[in-house]
Amino acid sequence: MNSADDPSRDAFTAAEIAAALGRASRTVRAALEGTASNGSKAVRGQVASAWTLAALPSRLRDDLRAVAVRKGYRDAQNLLANPPQRWTPPLALAEMAAPHLDRAKRLARVLNRALAHRDDPAWPALLPGFLDEYRREFGAVSDRHWRRVFNRTIDRDAGEERFDDLALYLEENLTRKPAAPLAVSEGDRRVYEACMRLGDPERPTVRERDLLWPRICEEIGARIAAGIPEKRARREVAELLRGYGVGLARNGAALRSALKRKHEAWKSAAGRADALCDQRLGKSGRPREHVLSDAERLRVTAHAVHHCGGRIHQALRECARDGVLSPVAADAVRFAAEVPRALVQEVRSDVRGLMPLHHGPREQRLSGPYLDRDWSAVCAGDFYQGDDTTAPVYWYEIGDSGPELMRGQWLVFIDLRSLFVLAHVLIPEAAYSAVHVRGLMTRAMAEHGLPRRGFYFERNIWQRACLVTGPKDVPWEKLESGFQRDFGLSFRHADLPRSKPVERVFGHLQNRMERLPGYCGRDERHDRYERLQKRLQDTRAGRAPVNQHFLSKEEMAGELQGIVDACNREPQRGRMLDGMSPLEGWLKLQGPEPRARFDERCAHLLSHVRTVPLPIRHDGLRFTLGGQRFAYFDAQTGARVGQKVVVYLNPDVPDLAFCEPAEGGEMFAVQRSNPLPAMDATPEDFAREKSLVNEHLGYQRALYQQTQNVLPETSFRRTIIDAGTIARAEQIREHSAEAQATARSRRGVRAKIDRACAPANVPAGLVEDSETALEALGTIAAIKRRRAESGAIQFPTLQP
Repeated sequence: MNSADDPSRDAFTAAEIAAALGRASRTVRAALEGTASNGSKAVRGQVASAWTLAALPSRLRDDLRAVAVRKGYRDAQNLLANPPQRWTPPLALAEMAAPHLDRAKRLARVLNRALAHRDDPAWPALLPGFLDEYRREFGAVSDRHWRRVFNRTIDRDAGEERFDDLALYLEENLTRKPAAPLAVSEGDRRVYEACMRLGDPERPTVRERDLLWPRICEEIGARIAAGIPEKRARREVAELLRGYGVGLARNGAALRSALKRKHEAWKSAAGRADALCDQRLGKSGRPREHVLSDAERLRVTAHAVHHCGGRIHQALRECARDGVLSPVAADAVRFAAEVPRALVQEVRSDVRGLMPLHHGPREQRLSGPYLDRDWSAVCAGDFYQGDDTTAPVYWYEIGDSGPELMRGQWLVFIDLRSLFVLAHVLIPEAAYSAVHVRGLMTRAMAEHGLPRRGFYFERNIWQRACLVTGPKDVPWEKLESGFQRDFGLSFRHADLPRSKPVERVFGHLQNRMERLPGYCGRDERHDRYERLQKRLQDTRAGRAPVNQHFLSKEEMAGELQGIVDACNREPQRGRMLDGMSPLEGWLKLQGPEPRARFDERCAHLLSHVRTVPLPIRHDGLRFTLGGQRFAYFDAQTGARVGQKVVVYLNPDVPDLAFCEPAEGGEMFAVQRSNPLPAMDATPEDFAREKSLVNEHLGYQRALYQQTQNVLPETSFRRTIIDAGTIARAEQIREHSAEAQATARSRRGVRAKIDRACAPANVPAGLVEDSETALEALGTIAAIKRRRAESGAIQFPTLQP
């Protein structure tokens, strides 16, 4: 197909638009958020969204026209179709003269921060600081000159954002460095080999100079011995040194003068090398370079790590004071205005390498090398991961003693591959328990289904599941064993925070929480938001209402849900998603194998935890789960004291425990006995809990009465009773029955009279206990009702 007919020819990706504008790609993508793309392009094997010029927001179109005018393009469309190419210098870096490279390094150092903040909204406030930094390095320059250099660097980069390339900072006019002379003779080769032993030929150290000068003087002497005049021999060696780029002097004249002086000293000392050493170091009284012995270096390193917190200057001063260093090094430390840099550099690398290990093996692992992971073989829905964080926002909850400010714990459950947040919960407590972990897992799997392969958690409570061992605790089955046995899911545990993708999700979520009222920072102690601390003091002291500066629990939960929804829909540029949002990744990266999802028939397998067989004791069924104590007893447990049952319990709704006899039998439910307030329990609370106690004990009491005198007939002698005694007993029973029936009838009539007195408007104390009085009260009540309905005068109320 002809390129002119290609529909994607007039559509451009966000990276291409950023290259044309000279901006960061993330800035252009943020500006395009909410603008639907009307094209696509294949970029390095991936399909990327693209926009035509007409589909771009008006602000981007205006910026493109302005850039096109500034750079000499016909219009914005031509600018996008033919973007500027990355600038390449006319000379290779290895061919350039050293001053050009030095200036480029200095320019890169001072422009680095400004280039990193070029799209920052606070750019006008930051600009004066960047100008001051540039002027400290290069002297007084105008603002216009700085902007020219700054824009030149961005234009040269052409949108690739590789500002670590030294070529971007080179000057316009470049010169080649002098070509090194060829080693055409054996003497030239000896000079070349001596120069190549230098670490930096342009800036040899004092020690390197002391080693190089004898080799140079020997070469001059060898040339003189070969019949070359002395002046010519020095000039030839000087040309060789300049050609090899050795910086022994400021210029050629100074180098020839130094060669003459060093050669004369070498001849006067009969060829001794010590005569050519720089004597200023020893005669000044302030030596600038020293070399520590291996034993001294080890002692200084140990003192800096174990006693000075890694502060090398302090360690050198204290070692010099304690006589650990040699006299020369100790004098250099004591008499110098500051500790010699050479001594610091000798131990700096060892001290920096040991400090993480001094903090601990885990800190060393955190700061050491790490392994990269390939996520291409993992699908969305294969593994779930959860973690917790202390919310960086203060909020309040209304309790029995009034509003209480807290930060609480925030538990989040994500899909490991797509980073999609499956479920989350805000806990109004200083710490969470295994009950909260299990509840969050239940919510995530009930809504989104079970993972295909398993879970990827941290250690600690996430590895111990819901086991809490104590004097009266029960050995709960671990969640791992249950899920592994019942569903075939595996559990894996991370060793370090770096290996948990959920930490990255927490970072995105906390970035969006900074705008919430009550935000205290991710490290409250060191972030120190002073205005927030003042608001906390005023609120806790009652000088300000709690809802003036802080969110309620319900409002906080709503804000968190909005943050989670926004984060799930925000595209991410990392290797795991490569431009997709977590929601898109969750939908597009699903594996070919479908996942299991439980319906109402088997939902209890997720929501209920199951115990090993537990005995029902005399005080009921008691156990501890996740630090909470549970007690269950009623009539069901009273009849089964001593039996073992398997308990099915929903930690989120623990009012009922479903028990299944361990040896088989029908399942039954037992009510929970809730703890009562120690001193403020109401009579109703006592009555409710005592009723459960009585139900539990009722079966035992009834059984005890039945078994109290259950003895065989042979245990008693035969009783002989006369006929008169039997007749009197029968009369007593008959009269007692009649009296009880009369009393019951009288109590019934009295109760009916009391109820009938109120409608008849008659005091109950004036009416006798008789059927006649009851009929009269009914008649009076009927007359009053008919008169009331007809509007007649009401009877006055009688007072007793």
